[in-house]
Amino acid sequence: MDNTNEQKIYQIISEELGVELEQITPEADFYQDFNIDKVSIADLFLAVENKFSIKLPKNELLNVKTVDDLLKLVEINNDEFV
Repeated sequence: MDNTNEQKIYQIISEELGVELEQITPEADFYQDFNIDKVSIADLFLAVENKFSIKLPKNELLNVKTVDDLLKLVEINNDEFV
């Protein structure tokens, strides 16, 4: 994934979850580090889908635990990341 798309996702995470950009790392855990719930992760999915004009598989929603999980999911579902 190129840095531009990664930074776009970091920006979405920051805006949607109210997290400072400096706190966002690939290893950051959405539930433990950012203290969010399932509704917030669903809203985050929607924001990412809208920004990149893609559809993320809803069955993967519960498998996304870290920022890196989200980055990888977006990468495999978006031809522009390849």
